[in-house]
Amino acid sequence: MKIYSWKTLLAAFAGVAFIVYQIFHFNGFSSLIYIFLVLYYTVQAFQIAFNEFAFRQEQERAVEVRKIWCSLFGPMGRWIQYLPFCFVITAIILALARPTWVWPVLILWLCFIVSALVLSILFRRRKAHPEKWHDQSAPPQKEK
Repeated sequence: MKIYSWKTLLAAFAGVAFIVYQIFHFNGFSSLIYIFLVLYYTVQAFQIAFNEFAFRQEQERAVEVRKIWCSLFGPMGRWIQYLPFCFVITAIILALARPTWVWPVLILWLCFIVSALVLSILFRRRKAHPEKWHDQSAPPQKEK
């Protein structure tokens, strides 16, 4: 059996470890939701790691996503997609540093939700109607 993506295989094993941890520390319905959610992504990760067709398909999807982000935001497109996660990390750090500051943490979580929704809407519109957007990756065609 050939392994096509070691990184994905490592992520799949991390998912298995998380599932085992959740089973041993079961907290009711919330743990069950986490188990099913992580199980879904873990099965996908194993499929990508061991199946050549799924691995190639995932690579093509990643290239397509990268092109769409770069066409939307230019050279900063690769980093803009991680903006919501920056809000989450900042909120976690702020909550750990100052547990009494409730409003800044709530505002950062709200920024996370709004930025994720806006970026998701932009991404889906660009993917659905590529002809309506100016593509910066290709020069404009001159009519003859």
